[in-house]
Amino acid sequence: MLLDVLVHRDLFPAGSPELRIYDTALEGVADANDPARDADRFDLDERITTPLSWRAARAPRHADVLAHVFGRLGWDEKAMRLYRCEIDYPIYGSQVAMLFEPERR
Repeated sequence: MLLDVLVHRDLFPAGSPELRIYDTALEGVADANDPARDADRFDLDERITTPLSWRAARAPRHADVLAHVFGRLGWDEKAMRLYRCEIDYPIYGSQVAMLFEPERR
């Protein structure tokens, strides 16, 4: 499984996202903002990385697709930050989520 989240550098400028993986077998899709679903979280060693390149070995044309999308939308790819989670064998019935903390003003 390859989960990429692209975030504009002006959004969520501080900190790193939190990775949560939920068991959805009994209760279905989890709302990460619902503390009642904390009991359904898996305690796994998976991590979020911040690769220096859009390239992904498991998806050879991934960078090409992103470049095409940026071009069509007129977005500056240098203004984006990439957060990635790769899981070799995701658990069937699991849900992977990245949570970003909004800046407090």
